[in-house]
Amino acid sequence: MTDSAFANRLREQVQELLGTGVRVTLCHSPGGEEKTGLMFQGEQDIARPVLYLETFCGEKGEDSLEELARKIALWYADTIDQERMPCAFPIEYSSARNNLVVKLLGKKEAEKLPEQVVSQKYLDFVMVFDLLLAMQEETCVTCRIRREHLEKWNIDIKRLFFDAEAATRRKFPVLFQTMEEVIASLVNCAAIPVKEQIYVLTNERKYWGAATLLYKGCLEEIGNRLQEDYYVIPSSVHEVILLPVSRAPACDRINQMIQEVNETQLKEEEVLGDTAYYYDRVKKELRKAGSDAEKGGTIETDNHMEN
Repeated sequence: MTDSAFANRLREQVQELLGTGVRVTLCHSPGGEEKTGLMFQGEQDIARPVLYLETFCGEKGEDSLEELARKIALWYADTIDQERMPCAFPIEYSSARNNLVVKLLGKKEAEKLPEQVVSQKYLDFVMVFDLLLAMQEETCVTCRIRREHLEKWNIDIKRLFFDAEAATRRKFPVLFQTMEEVIASLVNCAAIPVKEQIYVLTNERKYWGAATLLYKGCLEEIGNRLQEDYYVIPSSVHEVILLPVSRAPACDRINQMIQEVNETQLKEEEVLGDTAYYYDRVKKELRKAGSDAEKGGTIETDNHMEN
């Protein structure tokens, strides 16, 4: 992973070169080899390219900070010019539907969304939809779906979700592991036993993996595998943690741990939620855990969207 101080100085240099018309932010690609990237969002751009610094800077290791910033600014200009056309109209829905991606955001990040962006509440989270234009190791380019897209395509949000969920499930398959397996993959050694059995649910790229909660049949299949109800901890937008009820601490303690991690370990844009959820195998539904759930605050997993 790139040194955070260096990455931030580089981000500031690139931001200064591009001016206020383009927002440059740091982002990370979670996984065994975490990478630091710069994400670009121009006022008039509907594509949001990401450049991972490990790859780009590794190829240009002799360059000064200023020279790197200049080359990155030029890279952005070239990329956005090339990528504007594929996501500009007219693009047929028959071509777009297989490259849709659904993501889950936390409430605070969702509040920053422009009004024209298509979004839908799911539990205490917010779904947004992207059109995947390019997916490579060092960069990815997406176009966020806006209301004008739906109007042009003559579809509603339920159709959008139906197709986006199916496409996301195909392109980003489920990865369900024990915490021991996750630790072993990170440190490249044999599995290290943990006291309680904890599971991690994400996708194979370990990027925006919390959206696996939306995958058809995913939570039910996990419940059948565990043979009991379980808590879902929204650890970040990239993954969630699952705790079988028989091995979990009190719900208040779980919520306290979630809030502590959110405040000390995560960037604001990575925070998904601050309370635990409960999956009921009999009802096949995911609901907020604790007293709120007892008052009937539930959403069926087969009906992902609130009206």
